[in-house]
Amino acid sequence: RLGDPGRGEGFLDRTPCLRLQGRAGDVSDLVGEKLHERFVREALHATVASAGAFACVLPDARPGRAPRYICLTDVPAVEEGALCGALEEALLSGMQYAAARGLGQLGPVRVLCRPDARDRYTRLFLARGLTRGDIKPQALVVSLS
Repeated sequence: RLGDPGRGEGFLDRTPCLRLQGRAGDVSDLVGEKLHERFVREALHATVASAGAFACVLPDARPGRAPRYICLTDVPAVEEGALCGALEEALLSGMQYAAARGLGQLGPVRVLCRPDARDRYTRLFLARGLTRGDIKPQALVVSLS
């Protein structure tokens, strides 16, 4: 009933097992690029978070420059430049993201490596009024407000 995507993963005895694959409404659209939670999660897993590191992508639409996305991660800063290129390449595999980048409507993704990334993420949601038990890990934070 929620409309969230899922995939059948076999059976446990005779009971079907379903793996949820994200939330249907989790889409970020700053300039028409339409990034979906699942797509971003897969891009992060293939690049930044492949070794179990914390990572999330947040919109950055501050005035005075092209909007872009920022990846907040706890991966050591030594790898920041390489991660930026790898994540940008993964995101460019999305047709609408690539079009927005090609038209100059969207700036390149920026990776911020901070040892306290997970704590910053938690504080963002605590400031929104959530309790620690209600905060769920998301690859894509759709809005900062």
